[in-house]
Amino acid sequence: MIRQMQKEDAEYIAAIESRLFGTPWSEKGISDCIDNDLYYCYVIEENAQPVGYICLMAAVGEMELLRIGVESAHQRKGYADSLMRRMLLLADELATESIFLEVRSKNEPAISLYRKYGFVPEGVRKKYYHNPEDDAVIMWRRKE
Repeated sequence: MIRQMQKEDAEYIAAIESRLFGTPWSEKGISDCIDNDLYYCYVIEENAQPVGYICLMAAVGEMELLRIGVESAHQRKGYADSLMRRMLLLADELATESIFLEVRSKNEPAISLYRKYGFVPEGVRKKYYHNPEDDAVIMWRRKE
C-alpha cells in the first residue's frame, strides 16, 4: 500500500536512508519535507511497515524526483515501480510538463529504472556526489 508520508515515519525513513545512501537525509530534513507544501512524500508498506519511499518537489509545471529508496531486503519486488507510477499519477494530477532528477553515474539499476519510465540523460554534473565521489547524470522526462 502506498500512502502519504507522516511525521512518525521520518525516523524510520532516515534509518533506511542511512543504510542505502553514502550521504543520507537526516530525520529533520525528512520532517521538513513532510511539512513543506511544495514537497510530496509517499511510503510503500509491507505488513503495515514502511519498506520504501519517494520524495518529490513540485512547482508550476515542473517536478523533481528528489529521493527514492527501497530497503535492500525488499528490493526486486516491484516497490520502486509502484512508487514511480505514483509519481506519474501525481504529475498528471498537477499538470506537470516535465520531471527531472539527478542520479549517480555508476548507479546502473536506478538509471535503468528511470529509463523504463521515460527519463533520458541530458547532462552531467562532474564530481557532484561524495562518499563515494561520482558524477551526477541529469535525466528528464518531458510531456509530449
